Amino acid sequence: MFNLHDPNPRSPPTLAKGGLRVSALNTSGRKQGVEDRAMAVNKAIVIGNLGADPQVHALPSGQNVANLSLATNERFTDRNGDQQQRTEWHHVVAFGQLAETCGQYLSKGRRVYVEGRLTTRVYEAKDGSGKRYRTEIIARQIRFLDRRPAAGKSAETPF
Repeated sequence: MFNLHDPNPRSPPTLAKGGLRVSALNTSGRKQGVEDRAMAVNKAIVIGNLGADPQVHALPSGQNVANLSLATNERFTDRNGDQQQRTEWHHVVAFGQLAETCGQYLSKGRRVYVEGRLTTRVYEAKDGSGKRYRTEIIARQIRFLDRRPAAGKSAETPF
């Protein structure tokens, strides 16, 4: 809840719990309101099935990185009344202990919840034909949603 009616009119409005500023003074010394300030949020949350086993390898720094291919499905009715399904593929990247855990417990077909931030990586094509762009989700959290053990892997999960 915003505390916009502060008994001290000289102080800028803040959140009721904490000290995050909602307004500030602009360059002319005039108070800016919430509507004058731009906020940004970079958060992606997807739930889907892995399209392949995670690819885990170590970076030159020694840190582990896992690349996951995640499919999400959308079902809808088209204009003709026919049921349609559309699959969207997402590139997910996990680092450190999270990457190691993914490599140990995840396999193709497992259902997962992924929360992270979107980033676009630019690289040169191997054939030298120009730049390529790849939008990825850098995972902060991955939750395993099914209890199905993969063939040849431990049935124990890390939670």
